[in-house]
Amino acid sequence: MSDLAPEVGSIWRNIAMIFAAVVVTVFAADFLLRTICPPIPPKMEFSDGFSEFVSGKPNALVLGSSHARAYVALQKKVSQFTSGQVHLSVLPLEWGKLSSYQWAIENRIAPYLEQDRSSANPQTSQLRHLLLVTEWWDGCSPDNGRAVNIPARAWTLKHFVSDVIKEGLTDFNRSYLTSQWSSLWRWTILWSDRGIGRLPRALWARAKGAEGLETPESYQGRIIWWQNMTEGAFEDPNCKNGKELEALDHIVEFTKKFNLELTVVLHPRMPSTLTVTAKSTTLNRFANELHKRAVVHGFRIVDATVTSPLQDNDFMSDFDHVTEQGSVTLADWALSSGLSFLLTLAEPATQRHP
Repeated sequence: MSDLAPEVGSIWRNIAMIFAAVVVTVFAADFLLRTICPPIPPKMEFSDGFSEFVSGKPNALVLGSSHARAYVALQKKVSQFTSGQVHLSVLPLEWGKLSSYQWAIENRIAPYLEQDRSSANPQTSQLRHLLLVTEWWDGCSPDNGRAVNIPARAWTLKHFVSDVIKEGLTDFNRSYLTSQWSSLWRWTILWSDRGIGRLPRALWARAKGAEGLETPESYQGRIIWWQNMTEGAFEDPNCKNGKELEALDHIVEFTKKFNLELTVVLHPRMPSTLTVTAKSTTLNRFANELHKRAVVHGFRIVDATVTSPLQDNDFMSDFDHVTEQGSVTLADWALSSGLSFLLTLAEPATQRHP
């Protein structure tokens, strides 16, 4: 037995050396690849916005999908123009749907408001408005009926544990663990690019030089893809069933319960991705459904889908999100038109603009 001990020890040393070599190789490769394709800097998430909401004493909440990040510029402009008298808290819920926003309201925002307003020194007494940022895609229900972004983007540990006790470990609640693990490795390109594909494109462009860059043909191909996708949603059963719009009714009830005004903002879309057909079908149907509810419930709608001054070059390369400069342009336009009332939220209700 004693004769085997050195041999066993040698085996483990060899395994350890191989493992160390693999780790060093992977990290060295990641370092080199980051010079070609740097990881995307961490983005503002719902948890960041919620923390600001709790500590910032906002006059209004801005809730939406990843598009809500474009309204950070609006947040800054409002604070600047009012000398800090009006503060907005922006809560971006990545990959959001109307049902996602409903969940966030009922499970994160409303419980906090109830707890705070029952305290001796409430911190949210100045909260007067909810700005809901949405677009037609938010009205299309998920294939499995559950907004899969919620665990990864809006859950806390409490929600994860509660769901596991009730359902066991599922693909749905496991995404919470995945997101928490991913947040530890977002600085590495090999991990952070999983499911995104920026790195292969960057390597291809580096290898092919000018040939690897996007051509006018590939650019136009992506435009056509967006056009077809938007037009096709008109006949998509998930976009026709109206289930997501039921969530808006619950959101309206929330605003009434907490005496908040509601404004629904239809977020701008990249002009060239919208055809005449898409505007008259998919976009028109969603807008009409919102207007029907606005008439009944009395909330405001600001439709910036095609009326904002944003042009194609104000959108990122994904044709979906607004650039930093585009966000500033959008904020300036909004405060000179449909969202100008935000500048008066610190005034008594009787003195504010309608």
